[in-house]
Amino acid sequence: LIDAYDEHGDRVTRGEVTLLLLKDGGFGGERPPRSARAPAPDRAPDFEVREEVPAEQALLYRLSGDTNPLHADPEFAASVGFDRPILHGLCTFGYAGRVVLNHACHGDPARLSSFRGQFAKPVFPGDTMVLRGWNEEGRTAVTVTTEERPEELCFSNAYAVIR
Repeated sequence: LIDAYDEHGDRVTRGEVTLLLLKDGGFGGERPPRSARAPAPDRAPDFEVREEVPAEQALLYRLSGDTNPLHADPEFAASVGFDRPILHGLCTFGYAGRVVLNHACHGDPARLSSFRGQFAKPVFPGDTMVLRGWNEEGRTAVTVTTEERPEELCFSNAYAVIR
């Protein structure tokens, strides 16, 4: 768990991160439990937003402190199975969060209680993200694909709890 506090020492947010490292098994333990599934409803979305990711977005996002070479070095990306560097998952999450804030919370951050999801496929710098949301009672289901690979969910099992 990761907590963030304001200048008065009051907690303003709590984050939880779970990592699944593909092809890094062999630890000898039981498989962890599967995450709860939160599929998108089988109907047209309530909102759909297209956001072009600038080609240099991953390089700029490195200023957040995540200097993993997967996001900047083509040779390293190729060595772990990608044809080029990928966008940071947290950057994808930020794009999705901004869309939820604007379209489900009507720009009011106090209405966003929580937001979760699973990174399923990468977004590449230069892609155009397609962010969709389905407003349901008390929460908004979210998916992210790209125009370049519309059949691949990049961010799935995602939803925001709205106050």
